[in-house]
This record gives sequence, C-alpha cells and structure tokens, in this order.
Amino acid sequence: MARKALILIEGHRGNGQLYVQAAQRLGLHPITLSADPTQYEYLAAENLQTIRVDIDNLDALIVSFREVVHSDRTEETGVT
Repeated sequence: MARKALILIEGHRGNGQLYVQAAQRLGLHPITLSADPTQYEYLAAENLQTIRVDIDNLDALIVSFREVVHSDRTEETGVT
C-alpha cells in the first residue's frame, strides 16, 4: 500500500512546522522540496524527509516530484 504524502515546496520559518505537524496528524508523510533545506531548523530537528532542488527551475521540480512519487511507493495527496 502506498503511503500518502504532502509535498511542500520550500518551508517557512514561521509556520512550516505547523504544516508538517498538521500533515502528520492527518496520517500524511510530509516531504519538503527546498533549494536549501538547512535553513529550516525544524526539518533537521524532526528528521523529516527533504530533497534539495532548484525551486526556480520548473523542470527540476517536476523531476524531483516524480522521483518522490515513484521511488518508494508514495501517493501524493497534496502539494503546497
């Protein structure tokens, strides 16, 4: 059975952790695509899945998105 994921494009220092916590409460696996995931302390603190990608490059985002969905039987539930 595929796990359901919420894919977040970039984090947010103020409310990004709230998105992650809400996703987890809903039984979703949060995955953050970010140009620099190290700028969001909550990602490392909670050992969350992150993927470094040039978010200004639509083709790179699409490739990363597809890799997430196809790599480990993940079913995307939402993207924000």
